[in-house]
Amino acid sequence: FVAGVNFPTNMLWAAALEATAKLYDWEGLTEKAAAMKIDSTKMAVTSTDTRNNALALIAKKLIENQKEIFAANELDLKEAAENNIPDSVIKRLKFSESKLHDVTKGIENLIELKDMLFHKEFERELDEGLTLVKEKCPIGVIGVIFEARPDALVQIASLCIKSANCAILKGGSETKHTNKVLFNLIY
Repeated sequence: FVAGVNFPTNMLWAAALEATAKLYDWEGLTEKAAAMKIDSTKMAVTSTDTRNNALALIAKKLIENQKEIFAANELDLKEAAENNIPDSVIKRLKFSESKLHDVTKGIENLIELKDMLFHKEFERELDEGLTLVKEKCPIGVIGVIFEARPDALVQIASLCIKSANCAILKGGSETKHTNKVLFNLIY
């Protein structure tokens, strides 16, 4: 998750969305991604407790700031209507109390999952002194472009935190206000 060279250990989740901090300005993305790749090794070795605590804090902040989230979402919905965005997109764009409940419940479920990182699935000796080991480990940096679904930002960021991966996320422009609020809460 780390987009900058400095790794904020007390704000593990902060680096998860660094690349989306400027919703319109992707200048410097290559440099940020390169820094993420370097720092992904730090993310990969964070403890389960650290990642779970970050997830719990995210869920808490989402609930505490729901009025701000809903206000930003109303602005996105208003702009979508003014720009004649299709109803099917507007339906996905809506971040309701029910979606907030779903994403926070999803985070709670993630916290409850057993951490499978560095779990050895099998080990086989191929030759004397040569052993093949299949072990689960973080990918490193994951890039995701997603449509007009603000709940996707929370879901993807949460999954990346749980799996100790860095992420570059790009949401649909129709959700720019909601995504900015969600990013700032997670950051």
